[in-house]
This record gives sequence, structure tokens and C-alpha cells, in this order.
Amino acid sequence: MSNLSEPDVIERKFGQHVSISLAVAVSTRIIALILVKILTLYLPKGEYAIYSLLLSLAAFLSAFSATGFSAALWRYIPRRLQQDDRKGVSRLFVTSVFGGLVVLFGATIVLYTLGLPGFDTSTIPDMSVVITIVFILALTFNLKEFVLVFSNSEQNSREVLYFNLSYAIGSSIVAVIFGVVFHNFQMLLIGLTVGYGIPVVISLAAKIRQYGFSKPAFLDFKGISRYGGPVVITNSMPDLLRFLAKYIIGIWLGIPQIATFAIALSITGLFSFITSPPQRAYLAYITTSYEAGNLPEGDKRTSKIIELFLILSIPMVWLLVYFSPILIEVISTPEYLDAVNIIPFTLAAALMESMALFWRMRINLLEKTHLVAILYSSALISFIVAAFLLTPTMGWTGVGIAFLVEGGIILLLNGLLGSHLLPFKMNFQFATRFLPCSLSIVIATFFLQHIGYSNYWAAIAGVAIYGIAIYAANLLRINHIRQIIRILRGSPN
Repeated sequence: MSNLSEPDVIERKFGQHVSISLAVAVSTRIIALILVKILTLYLPKGEYAIYSLLLSLAAFLSAFSATGFSAALWRYIPRRLQQDDRKGVSRLFVTSVFGGLVVLFGATIVLYTLGLPGFDTSTIPDMSVVITIVFILALTFNLKEFVLVFSNSEQNSREVLYFNLSYAIGSSIVAVIFGVVFHNFQMLLIGLTVGYGIPVVISLAAKIRQYGFSKPAFLDFKGISRYGGPVVITNSMPDLLRFLAKYIIGIWLGIPQIATFAIALSITGLFSFITSPPQRAYLAYITTSYEAGNLPEGDKRTSKIIELFLILSIPMVWLLVYFSPILIEVISTPEYLDAVNIIPFTLAAALMESMALFWRMRINLLEKTHLVAILYSSALISFIVAAFLLTPTMGWTGVGIAFLVEGGIILLLNGLLGSHLLPFKMNFQFATRFLPCSLSIVIATFFLQHIGYSNYWAAIAGVAIYGIAIYAANLLRINHIRQIIRILRGSPN
């Protein structure tokens, strides 16, 4: 029998979750970037632009129809698993899948009716066929999301890793074959759907075999809708934001520029190496701690991990901005180099939103999702207004300012609301030391550029000076690193 205390068991699970999440983020991102490189080599820029727009549309339809249900699964499945209520788990899962399908079907009917007003649809032949493909692709996204939530709720991190790898590799291989052979965005979307669908169907069948198949229940649907309904707005907003940004760019800057923006988002997505693993692990950890009535202890044990990733996020953003021209040529072609005009804005917005997400996860514990929905709706409306007003006259800068407005509103309102509803003890000593260290990277880089150093060497030297400042401020020492490695390895000793 294990001699570990309950906090140590939780810490071990937290460490395993962080490690596996990091492996998933790195491996799937590498596969995605390889796919981008191949597609930009073989597809004309206009075809890649339409493919990117429709892929974002499928992602939004999936998020709109599934994330409310998946958020409820996150919230309620752990409790039923602890109670060993296999029938209840199955009924909740099937109800969510069925509800997501109904919402997706309704959203697709609306899309059939409205089309894409204001957009040059002459570049998209057979619009009804394309929307059907998008619907099926969104459905595979939905099923993938439900399976992943299920596996994460079981704290089955290795299953999550294997599923993500098979999902990413299978879809990429089939998509590359279809894209290289046909040079057509429609066939590419069909290839993605086939590649995504195979591992999803296999995993879904395994879950049904494990827990059985129960009929959807109205009471479960009512409870899921009450909690997950408002979450739809917050969780689908990033995908809606990407789709609307591409849509607005296609209208005002031209359809080929959608492809440029897609490459900028791919570079920005590298930031998820830092943000995604701690966010997923933090969510799993604080949910378990909150359910056990031990949230203060959970906050205490996660503080060092959060501080570490905050320390790493600043140089990560800085290097991505300065090395973006090189990265663009690595993952695509020189044809997309004008993406450097938007990358600093998208990275700044991504940093603000990632910081806000920690607050949002705490607010969701209290089931105040309607307040978060209002918050994110305000940010989205602000983005739409700013983008439509500024893009026609300011081009890429206008789009970038719209992103900064949206990210700033999300960070500010999440922080204010979270501090009011579920505050936790702030480490003001860390904050007062961290801020000057963050400024050091800016000052050092700009000074070195001013005296003649190239942008790349100035940025590298700025990061080095930042690291020295972090060490001198006692924010990251050897004992801190050992403690973090111990948590990541899941070892309490």
C-alpha cells in the first residue's frame, strides 16, 4: 500500500498531467507545422487561404456546438467516476454527444441559409457541398473533444497522449496525400475529415464498450445546459475570433491575405508550448482540490508552476517576435513573410488571454459561467467594431489593434471578476521582482539594437540579461528548479 498522503497523491497526478500535456502540446504542434510547410509548398496561396478559412469555420461550429457540453463533462464526470456510477457516466456522455450533434446540425442549417455575406464566394464553387464537408469535419472535432474530456477526467494521461498522436499523425498523412495529389482545398478538407475520423471512431467505440451505452436523459441535458450554455460563448470565442478575423481580412485586404494571417497564427500557436500544459494541468488540479474542499492547499501547491511558466512566457514571446521572419520561412515560404506585420499583436493578445484563463477557470468552479459569457461577449463585440473600423484604413495594424483591444478587455475583466468571486493569496513579492526583470529584456534589446547589433543577436542578448535578472532577483534558483522537476516527475520526495 502506498504511504503517500492525499496532497502528495494529488501532486503526483498533477505532475504527470503537466508532463503528458507538455508532450502532447509539443508533438502535435510539430506535426501541425510540418503539415503547414507541405501544404504551403504545394497549394496555391489562394487555395490555402480558402482552406484556412473553412477550417476555422469548422473549428468554430465545433466549439459552438460542443464546448458547452464538454465543459459540463469536465465539471460533473469526475464526481460520478468517484462514485463509481458507470451508468451515470455513460448517460452523461451520450447526452452530451447527442446534444452537441443537435446544436451542430442547427448551426449548419443557419449557415446554409445565410452563406458568407459580403465575401467573394466565387472562389468557393459548390458552396452547399463545401458546407456539408465542413459539417462532417466539425462533427469529428466534436467527438474528439468529448473523448479527450472523458480521458482527462479519468486522469488517463497516457491515453490522452496516444490519442492525440494518432489523431494528429493520421489526419496529417491523409491530408498531405489528398493535398499533394489534388492541389484543391475541397479534397484537402475531405482528407482531413477521413484522417481525423478514424482514431475518433475507434476511441469512441472503446469508451462505449467500457461504460456501456445509455439513452440520453432530459434531466442530464437540463443540468448540462444550465452550466454549459453560457460556457459556449467563452469557449467558442477564440475560434469565432479567428474565423471573423480571416473573414474581415478576406473582405478588406483580399483573400490571399487570409493565408498570410493563418501563418501568423501558426507562429503564435508556438506560444502554446508554454501556456497549454500548465492551463490543462491547473484545471484538472484545482477542480479536484475544489471538489475535495481543499482549494487553498491546491493554490499553494500550484503557485510555483504558474510562476515558472509566467517567467518563461516573456522570453518566449520576445524571441518569437524577433525570429518570426526566420520561422515563417521554416514553416512556409517567403511568399508569407508579410505575416511579420501582425505577429507582435497576436502574440501580445495571446499572452494576455493566457493570463486571464487562470482566473476564468476559477470563476467556472463557482458555476458563474453566465458572467464570464457576458465578459467574453463584450470583448468579442469590441474586436468586431475595432476591426471593421480600423482595417480598411490601417491594414494589418488595424487588425492588430483590434486584437490588443480584445485581449486587454479579457485580461482586465477576468482579473476583476475573479478577484471578487474566488480570490487567492497573491504573491506580491514575486510581482514586484518580476516586473523589473521583464522590463530588462526590453531595455537591453533596444539598447543593443541602437548601438548596432542585429535584431537577432540583440534579442538573444536581451533574453540572456533577463535570465540573469531573474536569477539575481531570486525568482528561479536551483532549489526551485529541483522542486518543479520533482512535481513534473510526479515524485513527492
